[in-house]
Amino acid sequence: MKTILVVDDEEDIRKVIQIRMEAKGFQVRTAQNGQEAIESVKQQRPDLVILDVMMPIMNGYTVCEKLKLEGEYKDLPILLLTARNQEIDQRISKMMGIDYMQKPYEAETLETKVNKLLQG
Repeated sequence: MKTILVVDDEEDIRKVIQIRMEAKGFQVRTAQNGQEAIESVKQQRPDLVILDVMMPIMNGYTVCEKLKLEGEYKDLPILLLTARNQEIDQRISKMMGIDYMQKPYEAETLETKVNKLLQG
């Protein structure tokens, strides 16, 4: 069973994604900020991270940078799920080798992207 780590400071968003992904057969863990996300990844590496950008303590870009710089996690698939819709965000994501999706999102589109990322 594939494990997904959902990281968002909004509990409602974490819950909705968790419920939907568990219904599709995934095991889901959650974190409410970037620091928790890094700790969770190091405790037990997930197969995919769905990550918000704008969060307290540590934003999503910083989380990506910290994980991607550590050789052990450089190939960890990350999907940035953010309300920010600026070209710079998309360019930064592409430069870092991470996928990008804008909120609000269609549930089916999220599922398709998750499946694609998990297949490599």
